[in-house]
Amino acid sequence: PAVVAPGVLAPTPTAATPASRPDGAGEGADASTPPRAASRRAAAAPTPSPADVGGPSTGPRLSTLAIGAIRPSPFQPRGRPSRESVAAVERAIGQAGGIALLVGSEGHSIFQALTNEAKRLAELAFSVSRDGVRDPVEVRTAEDGATEALSGHRRLAAARLVGLAEVPVLHRGAMSAVQAAATVLSGNLHREDFTPWQEAVLVTEVVAQRRADGLPADVRTVGAIMGYSHGRVSTLQTIRRVLSPDFLARLGDVAVVEESLARFGNYTRLEEVARMADDDRRAAALRRLLGIPDPAAEQVPAAEEQAVFRHRPKRSGGFT
Repeated sequence: PAVVAPGVLAPTPTAATPASRPDGAGEGADASTPPRAASRRAAAAPTPSPADVGGPSTGPRLSTLAIGAIRPSPFQPRGRPSRESVAAVERAIGQAGGIALLVGSEGHSIFQALTNEAKRLAELAFSVSRDGVRDPVEVRTAEDGATEALSGHRRLAAARLVGLAEVPVLHRGAMSAVQAAATVLSGNLHREDFTPWQEAVLVTEVVAQRRADGLPADVRTVGAIMGYSHGRVSTLQTIRRVLSPDFLARLGDVAVVEESLARFGNYTRLEEVARMADDDRRAAALRRLLGIPDPAAEQVPAAEEQAVFRHRPKRSGGFT
């Protein structure tokens, strides 16, 4: 692809394409955000900074990177975009014969069959196919040396869908995990879709990293840094500890269950589940909340199945 401006990649020109839909051409949020209460506290709470959470980082630099060299952030809310939406858009592009046809009149029926999330991703992919990735993806160098995205996960997904090999990046240099978590949080404090599970994952990572760095990690300190009450920090840690990977594996594929959790927005109900004393009751309650079927409940024993479908012999004669 050609470079049309510093750090902006444009794809190879294609045939004339329809105008992008104004309601979905922009990327929108890459991540969900803290609940309304946390958003209201954000103005009074100190904004997380590298000095608060682990020392300075190197200055940012603009460059381009291969998409395959960038791994997703564990601190960004998971499921944005969801794997199902990415797969659905990929199939739809194939069915329509291209991204321009999918969002144009030719692919109208295919486009309308997509979910709202998939439609927005398709529109973003069309915008990227036409204009390139205009806003750099923020990345950091993680402790293991890998390049990790801090923002721009939807841009990355859209670029992959339309076949781009590289994207412009704003490289923020080496950052600790807790610095990365603080950067993600500070970029999302004023949005309103950050779910309890995403908060729990983020808080747990911040606490673990601060402890590893020898910094204060009590609930009051972490709450002051992140703009939460110390009670909420404690509850979020409980949610993350109780709903461990081993426990989530009882419900099915852990990645799929975590993606469902990342979309569940009722803090009170999730807290109730986490505080249940019995694992079996907790698993059953979480299945109901997330809409995950129980395979064991769907299986009918062979003897019972025969009894259900056994026909009674037809009686002869009239009433007796």
